Amino acid sequence: MGLLWMGTACGFVSDKELADRLDADDDGLSRRVDCDDTNPAITVFRYYVDLDQDGYGDALADRVEGCELRPGLSETPGDCDDTRPLVSPGGQEVCNQLDDDCNGRADDDVVDLREFYQDSDGDGFGNPLVAVGTCFAPEGYVANSSDCDDSDASTFGVSTWYVDADGDGWGDPRSTVVACAAASGTVARGGDCDDTAADVHPDAVEVCDGASVDEDCDGAVDDADASVDLSAGVAVWPDADGDGFGDAGHPSVRCAPDPAAGWVDNRDDCDDTDPSVTVDDCPFLRVSAGTTASCAVRGDHRLVCWGDDLIALNAPDGTFLDVAVGVDHGCGLALDGTLDCWGGTGVNTFESLDPLTEVEVDGGYTCAFTDDTDLQCWNGGVEYRIGVADQDFIDFEVGTSHACGLMSDGEGRCLGVCDSLECAVPAGPWLDLAAGREFTCGVDEKGAVLCWGDHSGTPRTGVFEAVHAYGRNACAAGVGGELACWSSSAAFPGLTPPTDAFDDWDVGGAHGCGIRSADGTLVCWGNDSYGQSSPPAG
Repeated sequence: MGLLWMGTACGFVSDKELADRLDADDDGLSRRVDCDDTNPAITVFRYYVDLDQDGYGDALADRVEGCELRPGLSETPGDCDDTRPLVSPGGQEVCNQLDDDCNGRADDDVVDLREFYQDSDGDGFGNPLVAVGTCFAPEGYVANSSDCDDSDASTFGVSTWYVDADGDGWGDPRSTVVACAAASGTVARGGDCDDTAADVHPDAVEVCDGASVDEDCDGAVDDADASVDLSAGVAVWPDADGDGFGDAGHPSVRCAPDPAAGWVDNRDDCDDTDPSVTVDDCPFLRVSAGTTASCAVRGDHRLVCWGDDLIALNAPDGTFLDVAVGVDHGCGLALDGTLDCWGGTGVNTFESLDPLTEVEVDGGYTCAFTDDTDLQCWNGGVEYRIGVADQDFIDFEVGTSHACGLMSDGEGRCLGVCDSLECAVPAGPWLDLAAGREFTCGVDEKGAVLCWGDHSGTPRTGVFEAVHAYGRNACAAGVGGELACWSSSAAFPGLTPPTDAFDDWDVGGAHGCGIRSADGTLVCWGNDSYGQSSPPAG
């Protein structure tokens, strides 16, 4: 009974607790607080604070006691800057004016030592033959070593030179030489895209060559280059409706036709909004009757002429808006406002700095509207110009030896040889004026035709809108486009026109021609001794 009581009074002690209470090395500290209970000389470890965790502690900082090493502590002292992990006794010295290896000296035995070169002439370029190794440039030294002559400040560093194999002054950017001066066959500028061709370089002119050569080295070839010289190009026309036929009224020049881009090599379309319409469906646009020949502007803006061979066989090829035929010469007004004349008298006797908008011919005279609506005439190399302040000419006609213009206020003005008072235009207003051989006719505001000068014939009666004359013949058009004709001399009969209505028409020396309103075809009447009244079918 006594043993049982004693056990109960002392309590139970576990094996682990008993082990913790033991002091194996007999240093007075139990195993629970002794860092090494096998060595009486070791009771606790003292560690150095290692804030930057570079493996080296700060010897000047209070040490930390403990039984185990943990992050932020080190067993090794010697760190001279515990805030920088790259600074320690094991660190590498670099050029930064700091002691990186904690040996008490800054920038000694650095691993990134640099070289600086003497710059004796102070031009900022160093002599590659005189160098020092240090962290920072001493006075009179620079970082580069590209001076070709360190005694002359006007010389500079070495340059990159480009090989110029074709001698065009532009080098190959892929073939370079670094030197103080240009060696033979090298130049200072690169950019040549073909150093085997002297006509290919950035200063060259892009031309139409058909070989896809990029002459100016800008990456674009022929028509793709906006700067291409089109002097060797070809005429093309836009094909907006994709029918393969070009719009005759809008010619252009390109290096080559490109149907995929909407440019074709023909002008056989007069309605580029409808693919079913081609030149065969186009009406004639203008017609002119001269003394022994006639001409018309087709729907494709080409000229077609018939009658006297001097006119009929020599018409120019181009793109025209208007045409006029006289005694032995004709003139076409091109889309760009210039005249192209051929035949005999009057050819190349005109010169205008202004674009022209309409042309008329008779005898040796050639007259045209300028774009500022002055009336300009030429005869035998002499220029005549009719201009009235604050007035524009809205219509005109050329006679055998005089010309008359209708002004915007309805009044008329004539110039030329006026021996028969044909230039004395009565007060208007006039709807239209016509000039013939020594006579002038006009349509007044009521639609009546009046004539003056050498005119003994009888004008037709009725209500008219327009009147034309040539030689002694005159015709007037009614409001429906029908014509009535007469002669200025009672001794000669007038022309007998057909009963058709005409959109455009003209009267010649002994015949007349018109573009029929019904179908846009040509119709001529009167004398046909030279074939001047036998127009082509299309």
